[in-house]
Amino acid sequence: METIDINKDELFYLIKKAVREVMQEEISRTWLEGLAMATDEEQEDINRHYGKPDRSKKIESRETVDL
Repeated sequence: METIDINKDELFYLIKKAVREVMQEEISRTWLEGLAMATDEEQEDINRHYGKPDRSKKIESRETVDL
């Protein structure tokens, strides 16, 4: 098995970074799971007031850049 030499500060930083990433993922997942979805009746009301969303994406402008 290969060993890696790493000092205490680097190890602490790597562990802290990994834990921070996992916590952010879990917080995001929990937040998304807590969002209430619109019922069919609510969605129909939204569609009546604002119309259905346009599924096609239109290009508003186009620009060519020479490198």
